Amino acid sequence: MVNSLNENTVIGHAQDLRPLRSVEGKEFLRLAQSLINFGAKAGPVDISSVILHRTNLKKSILPRVVNTMKTDLIASILSAPSYPHLAFSLDTWSEDFKKRQFLSLSVNYFEKEFELKYKLLGVEQFPFQQKTTVNIRREVDRILCSYFPAGDWTSYWSGPFQSPTVSPT
Repeated sequence: MVNSLNENTVIGHAQDLRPLRSVEGKEFLRLAQSLINFGAKAGPVDISSVILHRTNLKKSILPRVVNTMKTDLIASILSAPSYPHLAFSLDTWSEDFKKRQFLSLSVNYFEKEFELKYKLLGVEQFPFQQKTTVNIRREVDRILCSYFPAGDWTSYWSGPFQSPTVSPT
C-alpha cells in the first residue's frame, strides 16, 4: 500500500512535470496528510466527486481562504510587540514572454517570544509602465491599504522614500 502510494506520487509528479523535491515541502505534506485523513474517515471515494474544479475552487474556496489568512495575519501583526515598528521589503521583476512587470511586498516583525516572522503581503502585476519611486509607492500603498485602516500605514514611512504628495489610488 505504501509502495503504491509512493509510485503514484512519482508518476503524478512526472506527468505534471513537477520536481520530486516538492514532496519535501511543508504544504505538500499538509495536503497529503489531509487527503490521508479524509480517506481514513470517508473510505474509498471518487476523488472527482470531492475536489472541486479549479474554477469553482477559485470562485468559492479561494476568497474564503484568503480572507481567513489575511485576518489572521492582520491580528498577528497588530498584536506583535514590535508593532508598529515593522520592516517591509519589496521586489520588482519582469516576465519577458508577455512583457509583464510584478511587485511583491513582504513584512518582517517579531512576535511575542521574539520569533521573527516574514510574511508575504502581496504579489501584484505592476499597473504602471515605469517603475518610478512614485509609482512603486502608489502600489505599495494600495497593498498596505488592504491590510490596515485607511491612513494607518502612512506612519510606517519615514526617510527619503516618504513623499507627502503621493496618495493611494
